[in-house]
Amino acid sequence: MPAASQPTLRRRRLGAVLAVLGFIAALIVPAAPAHALEDYTPEACQTYLSQAAPGEAWHMKRLRYDDVHRIATGKGVTIAVIDTGVFQGSSQYMAGINLDWDNTTGVDKAKDDRVDCGHGTFVVSLIAGQNVPDLDYDYSGIAPDVNILAIRALQETSPREPEPLGPVIEAIDKAVAAKVDIISISQSGSDTPQYRAAIERAVAAGILVVAASGNGGAAGPSYPANYPGVMAVAMTTATDVPDPQSQYGEGMQISVAAPGSGVVGMKPLCLSSDPNCPPGQGPSYFEVDTGTSFATPLVAGAAALLMERYPDMTAKEVRRRLEVTADPPVGGAPDLQLGNGIINPYRALTAPVGPPAPSGAETQPGNLHIPPPPVDTNHAARNTALAVAGTSLGIVTIAGVIAAALPAGRKRRWRPARHD
Repeated sequence: MPAASQPTLRRRRLGAVLAVLGFIAALIVPAAPAHALEDYTPEACQTYLSQAAPGEAWHMKRLRYDDVHRIATGKGVTIAVIDTGVFQGSSQYMAGINLDWDNTTGVDKAKDDRVDCGHGTFVVSLIAGQNVPDLDYDYSGIAPDVNILAIRALQETSPREPEPLGPVIEAIDKAVAAKVDIISISQSGSDTPQYRAAIERAVAAGILVVAASGNGGAAGPSYPANYPGVMAVAMTTATDVPDPQSQYGEGMQISVAAPGSGVVGMKPLCLSSDPNCPPGQGPSYFEVDTGTSFATPLVAGAAALLMERYPDMTAKEVRRRLEVTADPPVGGAPDLQLGNGIINPYRALTAPVGPPAPSGAETQPGNLHIPPPPVDTNHAARNTALAVAGTSLGIVTIAGVIAAALPAGRKRRWRPARHD
């Protein structure tokens, strides 16, 4: 075997030295922890300076919150929100929420030891934000008395790359163990056997799983929205048309739609003790944002209203009732983009409820035996019709009088009649 050249020997010696140095460094410098911020608390959340409230929260008017809250507020129902962190901060609109939180494992991304809680807080405010009569801005969540279990499984409000699914799967199992009624997931991920199995466990436990369809337009299926048994939620604009970003496509099964374009929610407000929070700031941080992420909690909240009013309904029956009472798409349901249409919580709460489905029939789509809801009364149209009918009757009456008077007038040659 020929002797190695001098350059080769030098390279081997250098490699050996580097290997030894690397081994020593590994002993001296501990490896980065696999699960950072295991002791996460909401106080670790990054906060925002308050700002002036935007214009009217149009989604509240569109879904008739004032009418709905006279009937149900979600009391006694628990929704698991699987999202980023959630922080009530010093916002009066968030302070009264029945909120518990949990943390999942997973590598955390934090900036200056502050955790991203923007997305999760926004979602929770849409579900359970509190009405504060003493404040100028009229705001409320769709189900303000619901119980929220906020499970932190996502890391960023606007991730540049897909979030890991491991923490989300673990969060689903935590929600099942906690025996929640509804799971709200505003995340669009990939299809994996583990993810599918976790959703199947939740559905089998009788939990209603509500998930965002995604913001990819005509990109086709996303998960968990497209798993069997999950309510896939699309988003609409203030003009009741699909937002162009709302995801749909071949193989995508949209259940219902809800307002999601330019809706008003809240981000974590800085605490008064925060040196970066100027004195005299308002009580909340409002923001306008768009996404199926924000249509999803509105559907989850509407489901909570139904579960409060009809506690004996199963998750499947609640889902079906939201579908059959939705405002149908112009071209009829099911629609590729809007599914069964835009949720109508008031109609869902007030429409007649039919007898239970026959044994075993609820597994068949469309057999939940909920009768079609009555059409909302359009008083303006009714009043117009009555006015037209009244005018027509008056014209007919006058014409009859004239017709009866004509022969007598001709006979008198149109001289005035005499009164004896």
